[in-house]
Amino acid sequence: MGSLSIANKTKKNNLDFSKSESDIKGNTISSFLLGFSGLLIYFAWDECFNMQCLILVFGLMLISLLFEKIRFKKQYNTNLLLVFCLSGIYFISLFVSYFLSPQTITFNSFIRIGYSIYILCFFLVVVWTKFSFKNIRMILFGNAFSGLVISLLVIFNWINGAIGKISLISFFGKSIEENYTASTICMSSLILLYFGFYHKNVFVRITSFLLTGVVFFAICLTGCRAAILSFVLGAFSIYLIFLIFKKNALISKIIISVVLVVAIVAFLTFMDDILPSNLSSRIISMFNGGLNDTSNDNRIKLWTNGLQGLIHRPFFGYGVGNFNYFVRQIPEFAHHTVVVAHNTWIDILVDSGLIGFCTFLVLIFKNIKCIFSKKCIVFIPYFICWLICSTIVGGERTYFVWNGIFIMSIINNYCLPLNNFDASDFFGLRSINIYEKINYCNVDL
Repeated sequence: MGSLSIANKTKKNNLDFSKSESDIKGNTISSFLLGFSGLLIYFAWDECFNMQCLILVFGLMLISLLFEKIRFKKQYNTNLLLVFCLSGIYFISLFVSYFLSPQTITFNSFIRIGYSIYILCFFLVVVWTKFSFKNIRMILFGNAFSGLVISLLVIFNWINGAIGKISLISFFGKSIEENYTASTICMSSLILLYFGFYHKNVFVRITSFLLTGVVFFAICLTGCRAAILSFVLGAFSIYLIFLIFKKNALISKIIISVVLVVAIVAFLTFMDDILPSNLSSRIISMFNGGLNDTSNDNRIKLWTNGLQGLIHRPFFGYGVGNFNYFVRQIPEFAHHTVVVAHNTWIDILVDSGLIGFCTFLVLIFKNIKCIFSKKCIVFIPYFICWLICSTIVGGERTYFVWNGIFIMSIINNYCLPLNNFDASDFFGLRSINIYEKINYCNVDL
């Protein structure tokens, strides 16, 4: 009866069982590298955790991919075409700026284009790499573990007397930008929460919830309100989806609900005693209308300035990072960095115009569309968290933005050919044999 069920599922999904066992194993090396890549934040040399820190990971994953016996359905598939088009748009934007505002063009303008193309190539390597069920679980576990380690480093820095918005100290003795740190561990905290909600082992679930509390404490220490907001909305969404869609788990739902209420009440009651006064007041300001401060005022100014700049060059923008020349003409932003608008989406709009922005959206959402299906509905909170952090914190070349894209695209590519699948199984103990056998069909990646 079991064999007949598998045969029917195979026929229904039009899947191919002719793949070898070595193909089914996926790519363990790339899974490990990608899963634990967050730990490289400790070696960020420029105080920001950007994708340049992962260049060695990219090289090793590329080598691993080249050694695989890969047969693409199409020699030039849609992803490659979109990356080629987006790279071309970057150069067109640069040439437009060269003729309209040559003072904005420097040698770094070409470096930034090369940097952006490297990230797009990294994305291609990720979506072309074959990841098995076990591989994906390793990636998710690695992300959760990395976020926990980073959180402990932030807490350790606080214990050692750090004040203000606290982050971790890198190997080079520099404090990593706290908003990037907070966004990175925020997204890792949701993966920890997934294990807490969906794992079958009670000890693992309890441990996951407790460790999530540790990570959330570290997020609060960074003072990043965007990450705190992302965590709260993401965690609530996970809880809501668990209540609505998880079947035969009435006792678990009751226990988790009670524990969450107690945890929230305890945190709000003792927050002033747990956190430094400046950070607790910063968090409280999120809920009492106290958001009109210098930080948010400057952010709104940058967003407005970026959109006004887009009006003058709507189609191809100013080229990657070149608009920052005009940002620095504003007195309060005279020393501003190359993140031109403090908003990933406005940054992309200003860099490559509406044409580049639309191409980027097609490339990304083509590869994460399965996240919005019922079988992957558990990952919608992860998407919400990623969207909020990338919007408010910003940074089109940051680790947390692209790591989120990588994870969602990997989930998408694995789940897309499967009809009867629940993505919450990535966090449980359910048998994976059937998924390993039916997943490797020919799809256009």
